Amino acid sequence: MMPNTYTNDLTRNVFSQSMGQFFSLLINLFAIALAARYLGVNDFGVFNYLLAVIVILTKLVDLGIAPNIFREYSIHRALELINSGILLRIFTFLIISILINLFFFLYSTDQREIILSNVLLVNLLISSKGFIRELFEIPFKVDLKIHLPIVVMLMDNLLFLLLVFFMPYVNGGLIYFGIVYTLSNLPGFFVMIFLINKNYNYQFKTKITSSGWLVKNSLPLFIYTLLNTIFYNIDLLLLKKLDSVYSAGIYSAAARLIMPMLIIPTAFIHSVFPKISTDYHNSVSSNFIIIKFLFKTLFLLSFALAIVTTFKSTELITFIYGSSFSSSASSLSILLWSQVFLFNSFLVINLLVAYNKQSSLYLFSILILVLNIILNFVLIPEYSFVGAAYSKLFSNFLGFFITAIVLYKLDKTIYILEKELLFFSLVATVVCYLLSFLSLPLYLITAIIFLVLLIIFIKFYNSTEIKFLLKLINKENWYGTGIFVNYRK
Repeated sequence: MMPNTYTNDLTRNVFSQSMGQFFSLLINLFAIALAARYLGVNDFGVFNYLLAVIVILTKLVDLGIAPNIFREYSIHRALELINSGILLRIFTFLIISILINLFFFLYSTDQREIILSNVLLVNLLISSKGFIRELFEIPFKVDLKIHLPIVVMLMDNLLFLLLVFFMPYVNGGLIYFGIVYTLSNLPGFFVMIFLINKNYNYQFKTKITSSGWLVKNSLPLFIYTLLNTIFYNIDLLLLKKLDSVYSAGIYSAAARLIMPMLIIPTAFIHSVFPKISTDYHNSVSSNFIIIKFLFKTLFLLSFALAIVTTFKSTELITFIYGSSFSSSASSLSILLWSQVFLFNSFLVINLLVAYNKQSSLYLFSILILVLNIILNFVLIPEYSFVGAAYSKLFSNFLGFFITAIVLYKLDKTIYILEKELLFFSLVATVVCYLLSFLSLPLYLITAIIFLVLLIIFIKFYNSTEIKFLLKLINKENWYGTGIFVNYRK
């Protein structure tokens, strides 16, 4: 095996996942924005409310087993646990589906909501975010072949966009949108079955292996995943109950732009997750470099997104969704700032899983969930969808505070507050504010160029981190040349 093989694969993996997720996000965003314009605020609110309900209920199907299967496959390269995970999830999915429909039958819920809810149940079974395809993707992630699932996901989203485009021509409403939202994932589901069979000779079997061990070891993570899913969706549910469907629709427009941003930490962390897991006992110094680099990068990206968007949030929302959703701008800005705190928490949570110390995760998730629910009950009646956004901001800040302490205990040499981060934050805020008088396109271009130049000027990354970054993209020979000349000792 050539010395640079792993680096080359890692570079391709990070690039494939980042760019693939980025283009997938753009396509999906365009499709959702078109659908929101066609549906209107109220129907858009109904769709996202039902989706939130289904996502919470079906997280009971998740069982929290994916990260443990990921870790074990990284070490042993065995497909048996993947097969067991699929069988366990299918079994629990059938139970949950029966219970949901029994609830609808007993309480005579609106017929349209019953149909749409069952359609969305099928979507969680076959989509790229569904609990079967998630397990199919594990071998590709571990072997740094994520580009294959990413291509399939892009295919899903292109088909979704095409079907949404025809909504006004077929007089498609809420039910039509729900159906195309689901059916667009069906071809990709069968393609993933073909790919895992071709690349890994996977054959579905009815035999469950190590199910007891898998469920027992995944229980803390299952509790965390369930509580975390409730945390992400409870504000939308409470908005509909405590305020109105209209408020849920306005808030959904902002939340729809925010939630996919978790692909940023996911792309970085999942690409190095196998190495962090295997090097935990063998190369502590190597892990230290990776962890510090990840933290600084995730802070940089989340802060840049928040500060650039804040001063043009109204124009941005209007451009994407139309003037009927302009009230979403304030929620968008607040939720973006909450992501700055969330990205760091997400990093530490994944480190705890990599280090097999996930048993305390549910305590963390209970704490921020309870706080979020209390804040929603207090703030939504008074401030509506803006109150829901502030609830998420305060809750994520608490999560950031707790995980910052955990990060320090993991390695006392990692400091959260560094002068480069503080200086970058201050200068970026002032300059973005001064540039905000420009038109939206010119502002975005100018602000991005300035932030890139600022990163270079203040040496946001130290020499060790620059070396790691160049190694990540297989360009170590650039070190000490061009814009990197000042980093050579």
